[in-house]
Amino acid sequence: MIATAGWLVWQREGLSIALGFWSANLVFNAAWSWLMFGQRRIGAALADAIAMLLTIVAFMATAWPSIQTAALLFLPYLAWVTFAAALNYEILRRNPEAA
Repeated sequence: MIATAGWLVWQREGLSIALGFWSANLVFNAAWSWLMFGQRRIGAALADAIAMLLTIVAFMATAWPSIQTAALLFLPYLAWVTFAAALNYEILRRNPEAA
């Protein structure tokens, strides 16, 4: 769904602000697993998850005027990242030395 949303925006707008947020989100998405599991930097992973949430919302807001379908395709992703960020926070809260 993430790829389809990006492709829809690319087809409609080409390089755009929405596609910039989509691209930035891919970078944050890739970094989260590396930070959380590879480096065990729980605090940094939480900051990354917040950046993911911000870029998801920004993508949805900037894609909406042009192609609502692309924005709506991000709703399950928004829910999933919100859940992951909440889990990330709870792990950090219970293990403050892991920051």
